[in-house]
Amino acid sequence: MKSLNIIFALVIGIFFISCGANDRAVIADTINSKNGVLGVVYSPNIDSDGDGLNDYEELNRYHTNPDSNDSDRDGLLDMDEIRVYETNATNPDSDGDGLNDYDEVNRYHTNPDSNDSDGDGLLDMDEIRVYETNATNPDSDSDGLNDYEEVKHYYTNPNDKDTDKDRLDDYEEVNHYHSNPNNKDSDKDGLIDGDEIKIYETNSTNPDTDEDGLNDYEEVNRYHTNPDSNDSDTDGLLDRDEIRVYNTSPINPDTDGDCLLDSFEILHYETSATNIDTDGDGVNDGIELYSYNSNELNVTCLSNPETLKDRYNTSPPKDGIPDMARDIINALDPTNDSDGDGQANIRENNCSQGDPLDKTKRCPFETETSLGSELLANGYNYIPGGFDVDGDGKKEGGFWMSRYQARESGVVIPSERITRIIGNINKYISKKFRVLNKNIQVFSYDERTLTEQEATAGNELLFKDTDVAGETRISSYTPLLAEACLSQYHLTDNEGNNLDINITMPTMKQYLHVKRLLDADLKHGGDGRHIRNGLLATDPNVPLTTFSLIIEEFGERHKEFLRNIIELRDINGNDAFDSLRDIPKWWNVDSSKIEEFSKGASSGIDIGHGTGPESDSYGVVVRGGDILDIRISVTGTESDRNGDTNGIGFRAATPYFY
Repeated sequence: MKSLNIIFALVIGIFFISCGANDRAVIADTINSKNGVLGVVYSPNIDSDGDGLNDYEELNRYHTNPDSNDSDRDGLLDMDEIRVYETNATNPDSDGDGLNDYDEVNRYHTNPDSNDSDGDGLLDMDEIRVYETNATNPDSDSDGLNDYEEVKHYYTNPNDKDTDKDRLDDYEEVNHYHSNPNNKDSDKDGLIDGDEIKIYETNSTNPDTDEDGLNDYEEVNRYHTNPDSNDSDTDGLLDRDEIRVYNTSPINPDTDGDCLLDSFEILHYETSATNIDTDGDGVNDGIELYSYNSNELNVTCLSNPETLKDRYNTSPPKDGIPDMARDIINALDPTNDSDGDGQANIRENNCSQGDPLDKTKRCPFETETSLGSELLANGYNYIPGGFDVDGDGKKEGGFWMSRYQARESGVVIPSERITRIIGNINKYISKKFRVLNKNIQVFSYDERTLTEQEATAGNELLFKDTDVAGETRISSYTPLLAEACLSQYHLTDNEGNNLDINITMPTMKQYLHVKRLLDADLKHGGDGRHIRNGLLATDPNVPLTTFSLIIEEFGERHKEFLRNIIELRDINGNDAFDSLRDIPKWWNVDSSKIEEFSKGASSGIDIGHGTGPESDSYGVVVRGGDILDIRISVTGTESDRNGDTNGIGFRAATPYFY
């Protein structure tokens, strides 16, 4: 039995010698298996593949191929993988990141034992082949954000520290400014984020940094305002309001250069911040608000403009005309007198001789002109305007009116001339008079010519003071006759030349205009006969405070008629005249003095006791039914008692000067 074992061992030995290394390894491994009953004895120094690892280690420890120095064929020797790189020599991609160990060691210099060499959260293979980032640097572009954050969270370019090219690093945008690193204009205001932060110092995530209603781009490039301040010029107004509401300059605290702060003009003085002279009187607002002095003009404000810290002028000057309760500040009042010469600024701007800032220079007043002097000499007074008589929202101007009611000259105008002047009754009335409800059928209101028998002769009229003295006023004329006579009346100068001016009977508005001035005279301590300027308003055409003229024969007991005729509809008709409804409210009619006539009005009835201001003191109201005959008269001679002058008279006036 012993001899048989020896023979078997020799056979095996010979077999090992004749077999290759792999075969020997397999056999050796087989011999060393637990199920084997035999063993192989070999030297541990055998390194069949010359890779620095002996066959025994390769077979029993590293499980590599002792016949190949690169068991996993990754380009690295087994011994280098095991003893230098500590990689798996049997796996070409030890860390399973998609890169073989040789590439990681020799090309990419990554860690072949870690699929995320730089620990940034991205696989080495993705960094190299997908994102083209540096797999050994967690922040490839050195912008402060690691590659994973850029790729997975912020979607920025991990190889470019300024992904959106806005001159801000991605890290700054994310961590400091909270702007969008992928959008160069995060707030979409038109400005690049980098410019907002580094040049304009604005908020790159708010299109309107100063919350003034203008976006930052508009402020920088269009309006040149400060996008960090909602009041760039510190004038007390928001930039947006200056541009879109007030049309003022947001970068100039005094847009119109009148030395008044824009906000003070708009919010306190109510002057124009874009017009240096709001009331157009030739004196700038700053002077009128600070420097009114009747004796000496002070221009301090021109060298000391207002500021917010100084507050606004709480007591801007007024001239007290017509009175302090109704007066407005001088800067809003063109009738203010800045140089104290008694003439309104606006008047001084209307002629070459005037200067509202020089009391030695002024324009001639209306009463001082050549025409005004002639009118004064012919018995006319200037009636100042400046207030709204009829409530239409328009201020009436001034006009001239005769001081006295008409007198007869003794020179008779032939009746044939009167009928020729009047002609067709309907046309003449329509042209010369205002007739309410004129579609009523009355005897005279038709298409026919006035006959000589129906007309009485007229008279050339007198209004001059020296001529009317001692003469009884005319109180027997019908409106047609009075108007016809006035058409033949001409004002003349001292040489007998006709003046180029139109003279008519006063209108109802003009009568009420005078009445209100006389009432104001009485209210302010006068005698109720004087026409004065500045009581109701200021008329710049005459002296502001010293003007005073008298109107004679004006009042309830001096009844007059004028060219406004009102007719009642037939009182039996459906459209009967309603005195309270149809008489204009601005006439201020006393309803207790209205008389109704069931049969109409005739020449024998004193219409002066009918409707109208203070019992028709200032106008005749013709009213009645279809029996009214206005050809004869509105009121006849019977309205005058013998020896008395209480009949219906009339006077002359020019049109309004607007």
